[in-house]
Amino acid sequence: MIFGNYRFSNIFLNNGILPIYKGSTFRGGFGHALKNIICTSNELLCNQCMLAKQCVYVRLFEPQHLKINLPEVKQMSTLPSPFVIEPPYTQKTHFSTNDAFDFNLLLFGDNNQYLPYFIYAFDQMGKTGVGKHIDGHRGQFKVQTVKYQDTLIYSDEMITTDNLDRIETLSIDTSSTNSQNIKQIKIVLDTPLRFKINRKLSTELTFDLKDSFA
Repeated sequence: MIFGNYRFSNIFLNNGILPIYKGSTFRGGFGHALKNIICTSNELLCNQCMLAKQCVYVRLFEPQHLKINLPEVKQMSTLPSPFVIEPPYTQKTHFSTNDAFDFNLLLFGDNNQYLPYFIYAFDQMGKTGVGKHIDGHRGQFKVQTVKYQDTLIYSDEMITTDNLDRIETLSIDTSSTNSQNIKQIKIVLDTPLRFKINRKLSTELTFDLKDSFA
């Protein structure tokens, strides 16, 4: 599976206030910006739109409206997101003009082809602003550069995707792994976790997950 890890480097254009954990702020702001630039009929629900099968927003945020005929998919109440936003890990909440910050965007599979949509949506999100209002305005920012490893993808409002054929393929080597010898695993959470068991939100993870974890 193709896996792209893109680093967005940004700068605040005015003062801004963000929460300690910034993941939901960035994901929500991105989704709103993406829908604004893509949706041709804001009066319809996604499942009522004739363009849903070809819509990038539906593919990323409403994939349940896409008919995917795979056995493992049919058992899921919510399909896994094909992208991950790794927000700034700083617990800093107050930002000033010209303060710089970075975040990472992870794209999986053929969703890497939609990278220009992500860049443009984040650019529009920056113009709208994020976080709490200060004197009637949210914290606005500008996307300065986007890089894949050392390859420059975006700068000076220009997108260059010619070098993206070097994106790595993600694979897991299980040939030397004997699952019978694994008695304990350790999971470290950098961000808040929300999960479902039997299609319901749960506060306890019992690890009795056979045919029930979704």
